[in-house]
Parts: sequence; C-alpha cells; structure tokens
Amino acid sequence: MTNDHRPVRILVVENDSTWRSDHERNLKRWGYQPFIVSGSRRRLLDAAMERSKHDRCHLALVDMRLIDDDSSDDITGLELVASLQPTIAIVVSSSDDRRKAVAALREYRAVNFVGKEDGPAALKTAISEAMRDFAIGARHLSIFWSHDLSSSAIRTQMFPDKTGIPDDEIDDLIGRLFAQANHVRLTLVADDRESSDRDVSDATVVLRRKSRVFLAEVDQQPALLVVKLADPDKIMREADNFDRYVKLGVSNNYIPVKESQCTLWDVGAIAYRYIGANGLGNKYGPQTLTTAFRRAENSAQITPSLRFFFDLHGWGHWYRTRLETLTTSLVTAYDQIWRNALSQNYSAWQTQTSTRRFGGFEALLPNPPCWFVQNYHLCEHLRQLRQAITHGDLHGDNLFVDERAAWPIDFERTGYGPLLRDFVELIQDLTTRIACFGDDDLPLIYELAVAICVPERPNEPMQPTAALLSHPEARKLFEVVQELQLLAAERAQYDDRREYLWGLLCNHLFVASKLPPESPRWLRTMLFAAVICQRLDRWDRSSWMPVDWPAIAFVDRSAGNSASVLACEDATQSSAIAHVPASHPLSTDIPLQQQGLLDVSLPDQDTATSITHTGDAERTHLQTLRDMKLKRLHVLQLQVATFGIQAPPHVVIEMEELQKEIASLDAHEPPRAST
Repeated sequence: MTNDHRPVRILVVENDSTWRSDHERNLKRWGYQPFIVSGSRRRLLDAAMERSKHDRCHLALVDMRLIDDDSSDDITGLELVASLQPTIAIVVSSSDDRRKAVAALREYRAVNFVGKEDGPAALKTAISEAMRDFAIGARHLSIFWSHDLSSSAIRTQMFPDKTGIPDDEIDDLIGRLFAQANHVRLTLVADDRESSDRDVSDATVVLRRKSRVFLAEVDQQPALLVVKLADPDKIMREADNFDRYVKLGVSNNYIPVKESQCTLWDVGAIAYRYIGANGLGNKYGPQTLTTAFRRAENSAQITPSLRFFFDLHGWGHWYRTRLETLTTSLVTAYDQIWRNALSQNYSAWQTQTSTRRFGGFEALLPNPPCWFVQNYHLCEHLRQLRQAITHGDLHGDNLFVDERAAWPIDFERTGYGPLLRDFVELIQDLTTRIACFGDDDLPLIYELAVAICVPERPNEPMQPTAALLSHPEARKLFEVVQELQLLAAERAQYDDRREYLWGLLCNHLFVASKLPPESPRWLRTMLFAAVICQRLDRWDRSSWMPVDWPAIAFVDRSAGNSASVLACEDATQSSAIAHVPASHPLSTDIPLQQQGLLDVSLPDQDTATSITHTGDAERTHLQTLRDMKLKRLHVLQLQVATFGIQAPPHVVIEMEELQKEIASLDAHEPPRAST
C-alpha cells in the first residue's frame, strides 16, 4: 500500500493576536493545518510545548520575542525551539531581529528566519523549502508496504495502547529517513512458518510487538537496506550501542554499516547497509536464520554461518576481550536484563503446584515456575562467573545468514551480559519456535531436552536418540544445537555446564511468561524447562531421571545398536532398554559425518560408559574431541586447496584456531597410542 498525503500540521507560537490570525488564515489558504496556541509569558511557552507534542506538529512558526516585544534581549522564541523538537521550527519575527536570529539559528536548531515585514510570499517559500529539505510529510515519496500494511496499521500493531498517534507518522518517518528518495518498498521481515502452528507467529509479535524490521528497496536499487522501527528511546539506544560495540568491534568483511536514523514523537527508525550480503532478501540470497533453518534440508546448510558469526574476527572476539567478573548471581543478572520479568512473578509462581503434565505428554514433571522460585538460590553455588559484550537479543529474526556467513541486526540490547547469553537465547528460539513441530511431537521435545541435559562438561557432545535421528526436523535441530553448544564451550571457555543450563532455564521461563498459557510454543517451552529443572535438582546424582519417565534409546551407530537407556532411580529400569539396529531408517540426507562438517556419532564404548556414569573416560573424551577437530581441519584444508590463493579469510582463521586447539589438547592429555 502507498502512503496517503495528509495536510502538514503547523504550530503557530505568537504572542500578538493579530499576527496569530494572519498566520492561521494564510496557512489554511495554502492547504496546511494550523494549530494555534495563546497565552502570556510562561503560559504561552508551556502551551506551545504541550501542543507540539500532543498534535505531533510537523512545523512551527515561532516569534522570537514571546515575553517582551519591546526588549531586544528577549530571545525566548529561539530558546523554545529546541524544546519543540522533533517539530521543525522557523523563526518569524521583526526584521530588526534578523541579524541576531540568523547568527543563532544553528545554536538553537531553528531552520530559517523570516522577517514579518517580508510578507506572506516569503513565509510560504520558507515553509516549502523546509518541507523539501527535511522531507516533511513524505510528500516527495511513494511508499509501498508489504503484507497489506500501512502507516496506520503498523502504528496500531506497535502501539495498541497508545492514543493520539497520527495515522501518517510512520510514513512521515520513512520520508525523513529517505529524504532524497522517490520510491521506497518495505518488506516486513516476518515469521513465515509453513506449519499449522500459527501461534508461533503470534507469539513473536507478543514478545517484540513494539519493534518491526523491514527490508527496504530504495528507488529500485539492487542493494537492500535493513530498517528497524521502534520507540524513539530504543532507536537512540540502538544507535549508541552500534557506535560503541559494532562499528569498530567486528573486523571481518561481512559487517553492518549504519546509513541513517531518525526519531519523531512516538516512533524512530534506523537503517543499515550490509557489506558482503549480496542478494539480501532475495530467494537465493541471505535470509533470516528463521527462514534459512526452515528451508534447509540438513544442518550442514546452517552450521557454517553460525560458526562464522561466532568467529574470533566476528562476534566471537568479545569472548577473548573485555571480559568482566559477574558480580551478581546468574539468575539476578538475567532478571535485571529483562527488567525483573522473572522476580515480579515469584509471588504468583509460589502458589502453583510443584508437579504437572504438559499437553498429551503423560509423564509427571516438575512445574518449572514453582521449582524455580523454590530453588533459584542453587545457582549461587556457581563460581567464577563472567560477563562479556553480547548481542543481547539473538533470536532467529535478528540474524541474516547465507551458506557461509552471518549478519546481525537489532543492537538495542547489545552490551554486557552473562557470558552465555547469546548462545542460550538462540538455542531457546531454535528449539521452541523456529523448528517446525506438530502438536503431537512433544515426545521429541522431551528426548531433545534430555539429550541436552545429559552431558556433564561444557565440551561434551550430546548423544542422539533413535527418535531424533529418524525425524528429519528433529535431527537437523539436534545437530545445530550440538554445534552451538560446542561453539559455546570453545568461545566462552566456561567450566561448569550448570551455567549453561541455568541460563537456558531462565530464558525458557522468560519466554513462557510472555506466551499464552497452554499454547503449543508455551507447552514446548515449559516441557524443556521441566527437564532442565529435574537435571539441576539432581546434578550430583548418578541417576537423575525418575523411574516413571519415558525411557530413551541413545543410538550408538559405531557399535551397530543403541546405547542403554539413561540410568534411572530404579535399577529395574534396565528392563526398558531398547536396541535399535544400525539399519534403523534415518533421514535420506547425506550424513553430515560423511561431509566432515559435524560429528554427532557416539563416542566409543568407554565414553558411552562415562555417560551412563559407570566409569571415568576423561582421556577418551579428550581423544574424541581431538578427533572431531582434526576431521574439521582436514575438511577445511581440502576447501583451501580448491580456493587456492583466494581462500576466504574466515576459512584460514578457523584453520588457525583449530590447529591451536588441537595443540592445546595434545599438551593437556597426549592421545593414547592405538593397540
């Protein structure tokens, strides 16, 4: 839809009633909508500021002497100008004030001076020039919105509880953002989920309804811009964070560049250009991670871009520089980020039952809110917690990716946060929103949650289950989460895996607090949280799963059958052991192991024993980790051979990192000689 051209709103601030009447009559004759304020001395100034804000006036005609017409020292009109912004002001006063006013225009941020003796034609010209120079009212611009949107529709979506916002304010904002353009086409970066689980799209709106992100095509130019709309204070904060952390904080060749920004009374906008993102938004160009994941046939189409994003020359460098000690508990740190969204629910959560069932999943599990209120003090036992510069809102719609690179958007919350903040936010979004599951897939969510909770060390790989591997979407998700968890261990180099689980639990509870209770995503989120609660509650026990929880068959493809079910409280649970032949039907995709991009196969028998808590296999674990890194290094070396001297910098950098990590593993624990 295109923008509608509505009358430009012009405020008249004049202490002389005759001049007020003349201005009002002329403005109406010229097709403008005048807003008149009256009063004397301070009341006139207050009325002008209130009317400018209330009626969102585009322009203001301000007399220079508003207190004392006979005093050449009276410049109250000039002093008022800054208080009227974002209203654009033209000073209209006696010609005797011209020299002083013109000299002070820049200081007081007025845009022009017109002498009262210059006549109506001069004033009309000054108004036209201001409208042209500042793109007021977007009258120069044709705006085309996707998804049947319009300026008024976006206003209603973003600010449903705020009254008085003009229908055309967002059109006006876009006009000022692209002051030199003739045509702008804006396409909403939206959740395009193809499954029947429509609550996901709605939930995304609930979680961040006060901002919108668009791809902008300007005058049919091939390079698209990313435009974010949000509250003016948020846009100012985002621009400041970009200048502080992103502008010079990312050193690779795939970076955002701030093009322009603008704020009006109720909404602001910021536009970015993305270096290296050829074809951004096109079918075969970079897409949001949400879209890319859903279109991907396997995890190999996703994991390289995630590794690129957390590369040491990208966002990953923040995990090596400017680290600080976290001076609060982990729960408190997350709660403060979300403006006490957790703690303000404590009273209500305390009244809930301690256990519950979720949807059609019949097992009785801890009720996460109740368990959290009773046990969040346990995270105080975590030691040596650190904080780093984090993106702060790393969900799937804030990251554009292609087959090899990634570009972040939305830096409003960028800054210091818990060390694993970005990883847990992204994993939470992938597992409960982005991945496409049906209402009857809660057992798969349960198995994935258990698989995430089993490892005891940060760099310990997860074990797949037969059910996860036989479901293409679940398998893809498992492998992407596997990669992110290992990346977190590599980059953050944290020591206690409970730090990761507590962060994940906090994120699940925060997201659930914003979702409609019992909705599909809410059920997935709470089921994940329940399994994490059980794991944290019995962290030091060799058997942490209750006997009545469904048994899980962990697949050992190297041995030709499944590993034993995770040990439970009751030793008789061994009767539930399942064995899955190696020929168990899996996805028809080429296994990632054969591509050398990801190894999710079980470690050897010694390591499997350690996972079921029947022995110590530290040496074997280090050997497995070394083998994984060595395999990845060999793949990259083959890629470099194909690139020749034009190998991408991020490939060379990753090879250097892997070589250092392999050397470090060799120094820590030499590999056992084969027999």
